[in-house]
Amino acid sequence: MLSGIKALFFDLDNTLLDDITGTREALKEVCCLACRQRGVNPQQLYRAVKRQARLLWQESPFFSYLEQIEITFMEGLCVNQDGGKERTGLLREWLLYYRLESWQRALEELEIFGGDLAELLASVYVIKRRAHNYLFPDAGKTLEALRPLYRLAVITNGASDLQRSKINASRLESYFERIFVSGEVGVGKPQAGIFTFALEELGVAPTQAAMIGDNYLRDIDGAKRAGLRTIWFRRKARVKADGSLNMMYTADLIIPTLGALLFPE
Repeated sequence: MLSGIKALFFDLDNTLLDDITGTREALKEVCCLACRQRGVNPQQLYRAVKRQARLLWQESPFFSYLEQIEITFMEGLCVNQDGGKERTGLLREWLLYYRLESWQRALEELEIFGGDLAELLASVYVIKRRAHNYLFPDAGKTLEALRPLYRLAVITNGASDLQRSKINASRLESYFERIFVSGEVGVGKPQAGIFTFALEELGVAPTQAAMIGDNYLRDIDGAKRAGLRTIWFRRKARVKADGSLNMMYTADLIIPTLGALLFPE
C-alpha cells in the first residue's frame, strides 16, 4: 500500500498521543484538589465542569470559527493566550472568561460559591493538562524507523500553543519535517484546505502522500476527499468471527498498531 508514497502525515491526538487519558487524568486531579480545598464531591464536579463547559462553549460568539479550526470545549479549558493566529484580542478575552466561568458555573451547580476556588481550579487545570502527555508505546520506535524512508509531518486540529506544547513535551518534534496545526493554518480537518496546504508546503502530490489517523471523519474521510491515500489507525477495532473488521467505513489500509506501518500488507 505504501508503494509510491513519499510523505506520511500523522494525526496527533489519540494517534501518537493518548489525549483521552491525558485529559481525564488532569481533570480528575483538579477535581480531587477541589475536594481537599472545599469538600467538593470530585465525581460530581468532574461531570459538572464538562457539562457546563460544553454549554458555555456552544454559546460562544466564536463558536463557528472554533468549530472550523476544530478546537474542542475541553481544549478551551487549557489554552494559553500567547501566540497563534487563532486568538485575536476579542477571542483571547473570551477564552479567559470561558476558562474561569466554566469552573464557576460547575461549582455553583453543586452549590459551592466563591470565585477564589474557581480561579484556582482554572489555573491548575492548565498546568495539570500540560503535564499529562502519554505517548503511545509504539509511537517513538515506529517514527524512528519510518523517518529514513519517508518525509514525515503532523496535521493536527487544535490551538497552536496547546498542540505544540504536547509535541514538545513528548519529544516528537525531531521526527517531523513540518507540523501543521489548524489554529495556525486557519482551517481544520476534515476540510480539504489543511490537507492541500500541507501538500503544497511539502511539494508532494496527493497521490504521493498518506494520512494516518484514528478519527474516520476528520482524518480519513477528509484526506480521501483531498485526494490522499488513507491509513485508519484502529487500536480498539472490533473483529468479526471471520477475522475481518466490523465497520461500515473503508480506508486504503487499516492498522491496529502504529508498528503495523513497518510491515504493511
